[in-house]
Amino acid sequence: MTLRLSVLCATTVALLALTPVPAGAQSQEHDAPGRRGAPPPSSAPAAPANLCAALARAAADGANKFRSFQTGRFHDETKEWDSSLMLPGFRFCRVDIELANLNCWTERMTPLEAEPRALEFKRAVQACYPGLVPGEDVDRASTAVRSKTTWTLPAGRRVRLVKRIRTDGQPASIFIYVE
Repeated sequence: MTLRLSVLCATTVALLALTPVPAGAQSQEHDAPGRRGAPPPSSAPAAPANLCAALARAAADGANKFRSFQTGRFHDETKEWDSSLMLPGFRFCRVDIELANLNCWTERMTPLEAEPRALEFKRAVQACYPGLVPGEDVDRASTAVRSKTTWTLPAGRRVRLVKRIRTDGQPASIFIYVE
């Protein structure tokens, strides 16, 4: 990579990190085509506000398998209910009845947009659990690279943030799971 290209990439990432992100707000990740249709077009979500309170509320309902948040439509193809609890900064949330989790995801974005957004979410979640050291993991598959950060809560629940960068040119996404 030339020096000029390196500087251009670094400048682009820095500018994206400084750009305010507008408002908006599900998370079992599915790779199967058609399992979850493309989200409707919208503006990018705002920086998470009240995320800690929403995560605490979700974790508290974990023993109930997040049933308190089941509302609206049941999605038979993914075995998920729409969720009445939306985590700030995410666009969609659902309750997965098979995996017993609350999952939320962002709108689709470019990999360059995903990098600073994932870092923003990681910092926001870490601020909710300042005494916890998260686990880090990267899964490399033929269709995507998933960078995962997992916080294990004292009550045994987990909060997992996943940045998925597709290797097939499809848009990137960020997911959060409360398990």
